[in-house]
Amino acid sequence: MCRARSEFWCAWPMCCRAVQITIDIKNKEGAGPKLKDFKAYVDSTEVPEIKALKADVEKFAMDFPTIGFEKGEMRYKD
Repeated sequence: MCRARSEFWCAWPMCCRAVQITIDIKNKEGAGPKLKDFKAYVDSTEVPEIKALKADVEKFAMDFPTIGFEKGEMRYKD
């Protein structure tokens, strides 16, 4: 996937998608102008775009090591 300086350019489209998804949801009936209405709508409605974005972000994040976690120091290797 992406490395070094180009990692920003790989993450940028995901940020843009998140903003566009938010705008699209906000414009739907019931999402309301207030944050509490928006949160209630997202919590009560399954939004496939959010699921797809979450999967893409998780896939992207798998390329990075976990901070404070060294694979060589694992107690259980399996």
